[in-house]
Amino acid sequence: MMPSLVFFVLASWTDPGIVTPENVEQYSRQYRCIGRMDHHCIWLNTCIGTRNLRWFLAFLASTAAICIYGAVLGARIMHGHMGVEGAWKLARVRRGSGRLEYVSDSALTTLRYVLERYPVQFCLTFFLGVMGWVLTGFLGYHIFLTLNGTTTNEASKWRALRKDLARQAAFDPAGLHLDLAPDNAYDWGPGRNLLDALVPRVPCAKDSKLC
Repeated sequence: MMPSLVFFVLASWTDPGIVTPENVEQYSRQYRCIGRMDHHCIWLNTCIGTRNLRWFLAFLASTAAICIYGAVLGARIMHGHMGVEGAWKLARVRRGSGRLEYVSDSALTTLRYVLERYPVQFCLTFFLGVMGWVLTGFLGYHIFLTLNGTTTNEASKWRALRKDLARQAAFDPAGLHLDLAPDNAYDWGPGRNLLDALVPRVPCAKDSKLC
């Protein structure tokens, strides 16, 4: 929990980046230009840019790890408690057929028993598991963008550009308009892109609270 809180503070308070002559997006809510702006995070209440991207990735990784750990721990606790209570040997008469139905007969009967016996614990464990997978996917997407030297903001614009070029190419039998899409000038290879994100080469702004 503590590392996640530390990364939360670093990502929130670190200046996202100062004005540079290239690859800059002005965010109107903060009335300033941010280098390699990725997006505005409502959870951190700040923009994600050159200087705080590394702390944002660390915050995602630590929070995802905590959620997955909590889900696994919750499942193991419920499983162990059911073993102590002898729940796996419990049975009840099934309506209609009249035969005995044990808790361990199927996943459905086990789930029904868990929901009846541990409703709060199950809901919390399920929530942590879902959040863990969502955050892991979000982290993976941002790592993918980082390795390709682009941002969420740029990726959306690239998709819009390719759609426009594809519509133009539909009226061009030779498909020449597709050649108008330029290469990413900020893609220096996965290794250098990742290093540049983790160790940014941009100086701190004078009014930043943390660097």
